[in-house]
Order: sequence, then C-alpha cells, then structure tokens
Amino acid sequence: MRSVWGENEMASAKLPDARFLKSGARIITSLAENSGRSFSTSCGHAGRQAARRLFAHSKVHPMLMLSGHVAATAVRCEAEDLVVVAQDSTAFDYTSHAATTGLGPYATDDSARGILCHSALAMSLSGLPLGVVGAKLWTRDPGERGKRADRYTKSTSEKESQKWLEAVAQAESALPGKPIIMVQDREADIYDLLAVPRRETTHLIVRAAHPRRA
Repeated sequence: MRSVWGENEMASAKLPDARFLKSGARIITSLAENSGRSFSTSCGHAGRQAARRLFAHSKVHPMLMLSGHVAATAVRCEAEDLVVVAQDSTAFDYTSHAATTGLGPYATDDSARGILCHSALAMSLSGLPLGVVGAKLWTRDPGERGKRADRYTKSTSEKESQKWLEAVAQAESALPGKPIIMVQDREADIYDLLAVPRRETTHLIVRAAHPRRA
C-alpha cells in the first residue's frame, strides 16, 4: 500500500497563498451549483485551469482540502445526541487516463488502475447524511500482486486493514465528546479493530465474517 500523501507531507501542507483559497472556493461553488454535470462543464475552461494548478501544487494535501468540510460536518453533528459513522472503501478508476502516473491496481482485472479511498460518513440516527469526518487515499503497489498469502506475516499497521482503525481515530478527533456508533461491513471483522483503544462512548457495529463459539 502506497499512501498518496505521507504523514510528514500532511503536517507541512498548507494552501500556498490567498489566490489558491479563492480558486478553491470558486471551484467548489461551481461544482455545488452544477450538481450532476461533469467537472469540465461545471467549472468551465478558466476553472479547469485553476483546478489543475491547485491540485498539482506540492503543498496541497487532500485532507487539507477536506478540512473545512470536516469542520462544517462537526457543527452539523452538534445537534445530534448520537452520531452514526459508516466507513467503507471505494475506488476511483483512471484506467482510461493513460497519461496519469503513480496509480495501482484496485480490482481483479490486472489492467485496472486507480486510487482507493476509505472514508467515514457521519449520519443522524434517521439516516440523514451530515458529512465526511475522515478519509484516506492510497494506491496499491503492482509488485505486490499475487502475494495475498503474505498478509498473514504482516501486522495490521502494514496492511490496508489499518484503514478501519484510522477511521475510528479520525471520527473521534472530528467529533470530540460526541457519542458515536461506527458501522463497518464484514471486511472489518478483525481483532485489532475490536481491540482498538477508543472512548467509552464510541461503539462498533461490525458484520461478522468469521464464526464464533458461544
């Protein structure tokens, strides 16, 4: 697993200057006002060029771009007595973008290339989406294909499974003091997640993947 950004890069990440902040605000506004349309159509030529410069800058971190949304999500969650946080992974497929470099396989098809994203979505008890409270982006190393059996020799921190633990920490950091129910599918049925240190008010619901004895 190759992180799209390392922890040290995240620590030093910041928007280069006020122009980038204004450009980002204009891009996001255009996307919000043109929901359902393509990125190019929503932003127009000038917006596409501004986005290219913004996204390509070495000091711009994905989580930095998301930080304002996370903060706004936390404000919306304040009205809730209990917040449900569902976490899961998805893939961004860039197979047809031949010029894009640094991507890895993400499916059983060896030719498929893209970026994986694990996110944590906060919701009310009634199921109303409140926003994202955490995310992780990474690519897989093509050289690790066919080495599935090696996973038994690695610790959780060395595997993609670490994403489940990190999402719990992200949710607690974004929602300090708020009671949380974390919801995961059967892929998350691992000991390290069940044993991860967490607040007394943070609870886990995990779909079982392994048989248990009474």
